[in-house]
Amino acid sequence: MANRVPVHAMGPYAVPNVRSWGEAFFTNGPPAGAFRGFGVPQAAIAHEAMMDELADKLAIDRLEFRYRNALRVGDTTSTGQRLAHSAGLVQCLDALRPHWKKAHDEAAAFISRLKGG
Repeated sequence: MANRVPVHAMGPYAVPNVRSWGEAFFTNGPPAGAFRGFGVPQAAIAHEAMMDELADKLAIDRLEFRYRNALRVGDTTSTGQRLAHSAGLVQCLDALRPHWKKAHDEAAAFISRLKGG
């Protein structure tokens, strides 16, 4: 698993300057290995949290930030692989956009009602 996390550290995003690594530790616990995802879920939690934090710091909508940084055909991944085919994230985000806006509008209206506005 320690070898897989760095490979997937940036997920489906173009991040030109990245340094990632993995470490494995021997413990006295029962033996265990990768069961689901082989390190990808752990990396996904980290890179998605990072994307949220960066979008918030830049005051950019979180979906829009992901759209701007999504890997596209011809991009190079953080491990140096040049993509000849789409990873599909741009199309997914485009399909999500109207639902995302609706959810944000509904949340804003709810908060406004709570504040008495």
